[in-house]
Amino acid sequence: MASISFGGINSGLPPNLVEQLVEAERAPIKNLEKKNEKTQNKLNLVGELETKLRAIENTLGTLASVKGFNDIKLESGDTNVVTGTADINSPKGSWNVEVVQLAQKAAAITNGFPDRDKTQLGTGYFKFETPDGDKEVYISGAQSTLDGVVKAINSANIGVKASVINDRKDPDAPFKLMLSGENVGGDNKIKYPTLYFLDGDQDLYFDQENEAQNGIIKLDGFEFEISSNTVTDVIPGVTLDIRQSSPGKQVNITVKENREAVSTKVNEFVKTMNDTLGFIQEQNQINENTDTSKTLGGDQLIRMVQNRLVRLI
Repeated sequence: MASISFGGINSGLPPNLVEQLVEAERAPIKNLEKKNEKTQNKLNLVGELETKLRAIENTLGTLASVKGFNDIKLESGDTNVVTGTADINSPKGSWNVEVVQLAQKAAAITNGFPDRDKTQLGTGYFKFETPDGDKEVYISGAQSTLDGVVKAINSANIGVKASVINDRKDPDAPFKLMLSGENVGGDNKIKYPTLYFLDGDQDLYFDQENEAQNGIIKLDGFEFEISSNTVTDVIPGVTLDIRQSSPGKQVNITVKENREAVSTKVNEFVKTMNDTLGFIQEQNQINENTDTSKTLGGDQLIRMVQNRLVRLI
């Protein structure tokens, strides 16, 4: 009996019939994939255009703000002593500032210890006299080191901050507990505290104390008392940042137009506008060799945006 052959030659069928059938079935899918790819390309370009338009909006917003073309700046003759800022409503002019005394926090430092986390202070408590009444912080055996005391006081939220400082002037006992008020000024006085401790490895006591005090500045020779080192109520629209006391030294501060800032705003606006118009022009450059799937050229959206930008200019 003769054998039966299913090869392409013997059967008369194309040898790649299956592949051709599969390819024919995939044709609609490929067309859809190409269409999706074109759509995604368009969406990416629209997203890029949106980013550029938002950049224009932001730079235009700075020009249309209250400051706009009338930006103001404050210059100091010695930024180590006093700096500051001025808003658009502040008067232009010059003043001489003398910082006689800084406003300061209440603060106190204890005697020194050889370490911060081993020496036991004992069991007891701190009693603080504050503007809000007496406050007590209890220290248990587990907290009875300098680090433990710091955690206990800071977590008590009584308007006092604790820290351990390293005073290298005393190499045998450099670690000290420092307590300070949260705010400067004479209205934030804290009487540093009474200590009650038992069974410690070493006595704990406060070695140095500074009271809270108001600052003193002179403006064109007139003396002002200040409760904060940030001063907002001496020159209208001007905030002074007092950094260092310098009795007898007058520092000139000047409030004037900030032309550099205005120029920067204008240049940023021009740059973003040119960048956007250049992008639109690039999209509109279409010829017979252009892959239109990768451009927005001729699109109604791009024409509308271009017309509005031209009218804006």
